[in-house]
This record gives sequence, structure tokens and C-alpha cells, in this order.
Amino acid sequence: MTKSSDLSPLATDTSSAQHSAVSSMLVPLQAWSELVMSLRRKYGDRTVWLNEEYSRFADFAANLPQCELPSLLIHAYQRYRVLDFKKNEEFIESACCSILISTILRLAPPVSEAQALTILRIAHHHCGHGSDVNPPLDLALSFYEHRPYNIELFDAANCYRDSLKRVRAIAAMNTKRRLIWILWHDPRRIERSCHTCLIQLALRTMPEQEKTNWQMLFRHNSLALGTKAGKQWLLKSGELLEKIGIDEFVQRLDEWFTFPEHEEVAVGNAGCAMLRTLIWCGLVAGDKRTLPILRRLRTVSWKKSSLGARRKLCSALDWVEASQQLRLSSS
Repeated sequence: MTKSSDLSPLATDTSSAQHSAVSSMLVPLQAWSELVMSLRRKYGDRTVWLNEEYSRFADFAANLPQCELPSLLIHAYQRYRVLDFKKNEEFIESACCSILISTILRLAPPVSEAQALTILRIAHHHCGHGSDVNPPLDLALSFYEHRPYNIELFDAANCYRDSLKRVRAIAAMNTKRRLIWILWHDPRRIERSCHTCLIQLALRTMPEQEKTNWQMLFRHNSLALGTKAGKQWLLKSGELLEKIGIDEFVQRLDEWFTFPEHEEVAVGNAGCAMLRTLIWCGLVAGDKRTLPILRRLRTVSWKKSSLGARRKLCSALDWVEASQQLRLSSS
């Protein structure tokens, strides 16, 4: 049996540090449990909204060290996922978890990358109409602003997408669209039934820097459903295209906008967004070779399921053509 005197100073310090970390988390968890129990005693099994208690949750979170909030947020999500708010005896705790999640997300405490990915992976919503739908994704993406996506992000994004499958609120739908765009970059998920599988396969075989440059361009997408790109979007696109190079852009555009003559073409939701990005960039490139390539869209035979995508793409092309003509007439 090992005696305490046999332990090395390093082992003792490590053990103490681990014990300290566990103890520090027990304090907010215990305080949280006491808060939930006090509200259960107050409301019993009644399914009542806790609107008048919001300030209590705000004070509770504000009085905790910021470094403790990410772990408490993860705990709240874990409980919220397993609780059934339809059961009277679980309603109050479920409501408490929901309010605590929103409260901590508003405080935006500093998190590690590992914590951010865990939060994205376990985030959960019943209705998805609140302001707490986007933050888990925004939090995770903040670590990828200047670097390529990786498998850890793809896995976490896929889990969050699954948790939102049955949620139909507008905020949730927009977040799901963003998640689909992220997962389009996952090299393990080639969309065989979408024309943009050509792009996905090409990205897999590119040298790392070239692949990164293209990924950054495709990541520069817009939730706006209109056909026009905004001024800020166009400015950022110019910077991204500069890294790719205009000749390289035109060459790839020619490759990816080559369509089969005797087959109907299908384009999925994510693929439509990626092609729309290329269409808008055709204007930014300012090269006379781009429009003839982009106009091939008008001669494509589309599958019935992709006619909506065709309308969006052709409308975007109409805007690019009109903008190009305006440039020529004013020069």
C-alpha cells in the first residue's frame, strides 16, 4: 500500500490541483441545486412560467466567477436534454435550466475551444424561437475565424443539427441553414446527388493552402435570401478572391459550371448557396470570361426537385448581368 510520504511532490501537486478543480465546480453546482429546490418548493409541480424569477437567475450567474460559468452551462444543457417539460414533476427544473442557459449565454463568459465544441454538441432546444439558438454555433465558430474547419467542429455541428431537426422556428431554421453550410465542407460527406459534389471532390485533392483559400471563399456566405450581394459582402469577397487569383478562379469556375448535356441536374440547399457564392464572385472578379461560363446555368436541364434552386441561381445571375452592364455603361 502506498504511503502519503511515498508520493512525489509532483504527484501531490497534481492531486491537489484536480481536487481543487472538482471542489470549485461543486460550489456552483451545489448553489444551483439549492436554487432549483427552492423554486420547486415555491411552485411545486405547477407548470408556471418563471418570468418573475428572471432577476434571481441573473443575480445568481453574476455572483459566480466567470471561469465557472462554462461548466455550469454544460451541466444545464445536459440536464435540459434529459428532462421532460411535459411532465409536471420535471417542468420547474426544465424551465430553470432553460433560463440559466439563456442567462449564461448573454453574459458570454470566456470559454476554451474544447468547451465551445462541447456546448455546440450538447446544445438543445424545445421551441428554438429565442435568442439562445445562434450563440452555441457562434461560440464554436469564433475559434475558426482564421483557420479551416476540422473534424471536431463537423461532429459537433452535426449533433447540433440533429437536435434542431424537429424545431421549426425561424431562428432555428436559419441556424440549421448555417449548420448545413458547415457540413458541406466535411470531406466525409460528399453529396452525390448534388452537382456541387464536383467541388467537394476537387477540394479534397487540393494542396492545403489552396484548399484553405477556397474554403474561406465558400464560407463567406449570406443568410440573405435575396438575389443581390451586399456591399460589405462584395468587399470581403474581393479580398478572398485575391488570395485565390483571378485566373485560378476562372479556371475552376469553368470546371465546376460544366453540366451534363443529356442528364437532369440536381442541386441541394447547401449546394445552391455555394453556387450562388460563385455567381456573385463572378461580378467581383471583373473578368470578361466569367459571364459566358455562368450563363451555362440557363441551358441546364434541372430535376423537378431543384427548380427552386434554379430560380434562385438564375435570379442571382440576372443581378450580376445587370450590374456588369451598369459598370460598362458608366465607364
